[in-house]
Amino acid sequence: MSLDAHLWVAQIAAPRTDPAFDRSDREAWLTLAKRYAQTRSPADLAALPVLEGRKPRLYAVRVLSPEAYTAVKAQGTVEQRDLLACRAGIAAYRGDDGRTFDAPLEAGSPGAAPVATAAWLKTLQGIGGGQLLQELAAVVLRRYEIGDVDTIEGADPLDLYHLGGLRLGRSTG
Repeated sequence: MSLDAHLWVAQIAAPRTDPAFDRSDREAWLTLAKRYAQTRSPADLAALPVLEGRKPRLYAVRVLSPEAYTAVKAQGTVEQRDLLACRAGIAAYRGDDGRTFDAPLEAGSPGAAPVATAAWLKTLQGIGGGQLLQELAAVVLRRYEIGDVDTIEGADPLDLYHLGGLRLGRSTG
């Protein structure tokens, strides 16, 4: 797993599910979305039904360095951890028009991991609400903790479900 590699993920938690997804067949949607929430794999993302002519917005999740993960976990509240996880772990987003926007970075100490500005959080919140920040933070932290399950040769990503998988954040469902 490279610290430079990005995992592109979509917002799937209700009620702020990305509007590009076709959720008209509720049972099928729930089955596919649950698997995607657990794996966050590109194959499971591609399996989600999309409305004709639409594209979901995608968010680039970078792998946190051990130092960045420690800084996130050292925050005093869950809300502070979520915000720092997004600032440290969300490198960009791709809009439904295909354009990519990189996170503006704060000047930090030499050798420190990049951290996005507070304005970046406001941008993300404006797109998908605070719920998006919670969902992305959960993915950022689990990506650090269990790594990229697609790199485990021959393993189904759901084999790691007993470890929690890449689950949704609290209060999202």
